[in-house]
Amino acid sequence: MTILNLTAPSLLHLGCVWAEQVCELGLTLQFPQIQMAAHAAPTLEISGACADIALDEAERLIVKYQRPLPASIEIETAIPLHMGLGGQTMLRESLRLVYQHWHNISGSFRSQLAGHAATHGGLILANDDGLIQRHAELPHDCPNDQDDWVIVLILPNTPADWAEDSEAQRSATLRRSVQPNWPDGTALFAAAEQRDFAAFAHALAAIHTANEHTLDMPVSTDNRTALDLLRTHGAAMAGRMLTGLGVFGLVQGGPASREVRAALQQHYGYFGPLIMASACDGKGIRASNL
Repeated sequence: MTILNLTAPSLLHLGCVWAEQVCELGLTLQFPQIQMAAHAAPTLEISGACADIALDEAERLIVKYQRPLPASIEIETAIPLHMGLGGQTMLRESLRLVYQHWHNISGSFRSQLAGHAATHGGLILANDDGLIQRHAELPHDCPNDQDDWVIVLILPNTPADWAEDSEAQRSATLRRSVQPNWPDGTALFAAAEQRDFAAFAHALAAIHTANEHTLDMPVSTDNRTALDLLRTHGAAMAGRMLTGLGVFGLVQGGPASREVRAALQQHYGYFGPLIMASACDGKGIRASNL
């Protein structure tokens, strides 16, 4: 019998800001997502997407808490790794929730960005003390989807020589590079709360520019083409994902996002990168007992 069903959002890392201390900014997205089911079993078994990585994460929890995890876990879908969408960190948070469920362990009040994303979802500014400094949701699921704020994603194949811990490395670089003269996130959250799309796109672009310069990432021909396509076909803001290989664009309205994706599909063809759109997820990880 299924004991626990779990769905986790992806986490788009939007960079770091300076708000009296170093803070990380992230946005949870409804898709791509993790879907897993856990059943009682004599010993730990994990199968499905990213099973090898999930097993390593589960074994770390077992060592940390010194309790076994007698469960069979099937990962039906996973967030693509190395894209800048928190594939590994959200998998870790999902397994942590399964482990806590099995042993009735309460979560910690203080957490890193991924932990807050797992608990709350939305647009999150997490400070260096492990607390949420700001939180908001972006307009989505509106009665008229022309008011939705949509993130269009372009996710390429991962090179064979790409470092397994690349997202963690880039995140650490961003944290070390934050300067007191960087944006503090105030304009971004004000725009989100006032539902001012143009102001939000402008504030996000400023934060992205400050962070991107510190990474010293050369703009490849593929990146430049993807960014040009997004901007040409209606993205108010477009950028490379700061912690991964993906590219994203911010678009207002469901119809506009569909036009952007149609143009991208026409350009890249069937064998091109994965192209998808997603709205803000405002719930975090969702779990249900059956």
